[in-house]
Amino acid sequence: MPDDIYFSEELVDNSPIAVKYHDTKDSLETKPDDVLLLEFANVVSIDPQNAKWCFKAYRQMVKIYCRLGEYEKMMDASRKMLKYIKGKYQGDSVYRFLQSLHLDLNRLQKLYEITVEALEENKNQYMTVWFRTSLELCNVLFENRQYTPISKILNGLHKYCQKEDGTSDEDKTRDLRKVYAVEFQLYTETDDNINQKMQELYRKALAIKPDARVHIDHKTIGLLHECGGKMYMAERQWTEASVAFRAAFTNYCKDNNQRYIKCLKFDLLASMMGSNLAPFDTLISEGKWSEFGLALGICANHPEILALKASIDAYQNQDFEEFERALKSNLEHDTIISRCMQDMLQKMRTQAILNLLEPCTTKKIGISFISTKLGVTEDEAMELLRLLILNNGVHWLVDEVEGYVVRVD
Repeated sequence: MPDDIYFSEELVDNSPIAVKYHDTKDSLETKPDDVLLLEFANVVSIDPQNAKWCFKAYRQMVKIYCRLGEYEKMMDASRKMLKYIKGKYQGDSVYRFLQSLHLDLNRLQKLYEITVEALEENKNQYMTVWFRTSLELCNVLFENRQYTPISKILNGLHKYCQKEDGTSDEDKTRDLRKVYAVEFQLYTETDDNINQKMQELYRKALAIKPDARVHIDHKTIGLLHECGGKMYMAERQWTEASVAFRAAFTNYCKDNNQRYIKCLKFDLLASMMGSNLAPFDTLISEGKWSEFGLALGICANHPEILALKASIDAYQNQDFEEFERALKSNLEHDTIISRCMQDMLQKMRTQAILNLLEPCTTKKIGISFISTKLGVTEDEAMELLRLLILNNGVHWLVDEVEGYVVRVD
């Protein structure tokens, strides 16, 4: 008997349920969807205890309902399909199947949730599939900005990477790095004790030695460095942030992951915050970062890079309105980056106030005049003046009663 026949269980299964399944599947392109749904339901009715063929039939029904946009029926068929996970084949198949579906984030989240719930019932038997599916659920939850459930999932993911005695399983270091990446993302998004926890997590994640038996997971390493860059940005450590973002960029490029654009963008932002030089010129001119200079040249016309360049130009030209518009549309959705944006606005506005005060020959300037020039309220202008006087030692005082800033000779 040829090997392909020997190892292909489906080819030698001539049971009524197998024959009916194949006959129905062969007519996918010729019969209408309502007929196909009835025939796949008939497959199940032939032998409801046959896990293999019932699983396959419900999987086809899920695909059809998804294509028709009948999402409640799709979810119901999914629940029935998941009850037939009885072996490794079905477990692996579910994971691949979920990744093939084209659904909006809310429905995809629900589908991953019911799948993880079904796998939980026999987690010991399907540990690897449960782990991978739980990671995918975390990714969907991040996309939906639903962070609370992730903490609960993380507890189980950490246990998966441990031995029975609670120590780390050295055979699962690659998986542990993935868990650290999820945890790091969570801290980044929620700002939960960010300095202490993120620094410790970053140190532990980078200390994990790569497993020589498997390929390097550039996507996960890139994600860790990206989160590390955001951590450093939150701490105003601009040089360290640039180094981390560049490491993320390199790993994402090796993974062909489009997040390399975001990391290039974040690196430009960190360069702008930490230097008075134009970051585009800085990156291209630094020989040790020639890879970034090349990448910047290649990506110069990418919409996200163009948007950031517009904000940089506005920053250097002291164009408040254009700067805020360009930066908000480009970066404000990111928790830590949006916080840095406020720093940039403050830095830009205080410099603009200095530009107003230094050449001034009069003894006092109206706070209303300054607020109009900066496009802020008078209260915001007074707060900026206080910070400027406190931090820069300018020889002016704020007269809140009269509404002036007064020169001190």
